[in-house]
Amino acid sequence: MIDDDPVTSPSSPPSRWWQRLRPTALLTDPPPSRFESWWTWWLLWSAGTAFELWRVSSVRGWTSLWAEDGRVFLTQQLSLGTWRAFFTSYNGYGHLLPRLFTAVNSLFPLRDAAVLVCGEAAAVAALCAVVVARASRSLIPSWTLRLAMGATLLGMPITGVENLTNLANLQWYMMSALIWTVLWRPRHWSGRVLSVAIVLGAIGCSPLATLALPLVLWRLWVWRDRFQWALVVAAALGCWYQLSLVASLSVHHYRNDPAPSISDLLHLYGLRVAFGSFGGWTQTTNAYLKWHFVMGDRTFALAVVLTLVMAALVPTKRSVVAIAFLVASVGFFSLTLELRGFALAHLPWWSILSTGARYSVVPLMLFVGAVMLAAQTVVERIRWLLPLMVAVFVVVAYSWYPNEQATPLRTPRVAWPHALGQATGWCHGKPAIAVINVPTTPQGWFVQAPCPALDAHSGE
Repeated sequence: MIDDDPVTSPSSPPSRWWQRLRPTALLTDPPPSRFESWWTWWLLWSAGTAFELWRVSSVRGWTSLWAEDGRVFLTQQLSLGTWRAFFTSYNGYGHLLPRLFTAVNSLFPLRDAAVLVCGEAAAVAALCAVVVARASRSLIPSWTLRLAMGATLLGMPITGVENLTNLANLQWYMMSALIWTVLWRPRHWSGRVLSVAIVLGAIGCSPLATLALPLVLWRLWVWRDRFQWALVVAAALGCWYQLSLVASLSVHHYRNDPAPSISDLLHLYGLRVAFGSFGGWTQTTNAYLKWHFVMGDRTFALAVVLTLVMAALVPTKRSVVAIAFLVASVGFFSLTLELRGFALAHLPWWSILSTGARYSVVPLMLFVGAVMLAAQTVVERIRWLLPLMVAVFVVVAYSWYPNEQATPLRTPRVAWPHALGQATGWCHGKPAIAVINVPTTPQGWFVQAPCPALDAHSGE
């Protein structure tokens, strides 16, 4: 599934200063660890998919569609058809993967839509986690650290608020995988296909992914081969899809709140990303009520100091990338605040994590990437630290995780098949132009379904 070809010997050192800007060694894979083989990655993908489905099982999340999956994508698929829905923007930009999956799901009975969406979203999220674990090998040779980083994308409590098993928020998983994909130079066809799919899927799902375009072009400058051109073409197709839809609507701000100060920004980043992503709803709420922003500030400051100290121990290219990841994490978080009209900077305590939790996923993965890059430098010198870090990770997960499986917002009042059956019964004898709202989750969201579509696709 994923490239494990042996590494060719590095080329001779460049002789001219501009050639030194082509750090080919940065993207050269080291030999795989003894645990890595093609079946390992398939096993991890299957395990990750099962884990995501297990997380949502506590609230019966597979029995209902989440928010935009029903109200936007399925509604527009039923009313507009595949082609028009595919080129219809939502919130001012395109959503490539949700449109594609919804179009495929429309070929099956409508009553199966919730289960199909849940399975598809879990599989894509797990695949992104596998790509993160595999593509980071050139900079993080440690199998344990890479596995922990992939598990972070799937298992952190903050992903259970809005991101769990739905199509609408696949873009945040895709962009998290894109971070490492643009630093990966696969040599096998399977890794290359995955790279192209991640680049196209991430940019096709979110205009924010275009921030990776300079790195894609840098790759083309470093290696002028057919694969690098394939990445550029994939990025260009994703940009074309986004531009064709972004131009149709203007992105609106949710609120006209004043811009937060740098201090306020770091307060919120420390609480939502550095502490909240790991602490989850229960721990973060308790810490916020007791210490306000102090816990987030101290967590962020400690992580920054440790990252800089570890990176300074051995001044390598890996250390430079670690610092760049840390800066990019804060920068990306600031950008999402600006796009939301700074509404997230003025939240009441009870919604400090639940509102806009999806915006913390990519900053979290950049933050974790910085920590893992620095940790790799240290564990190469002090090997006993690795089992200690694993032990701490296990203790924290055992203590905090059981209460953070998924939020009750995913629990439907009426399961999707039953709600659909009730709607189909209501439609009997109604005119062809009749439309009914089929409830989904969270409460207040629904699918606006024409009665003829229910009769044709109900599967009853």
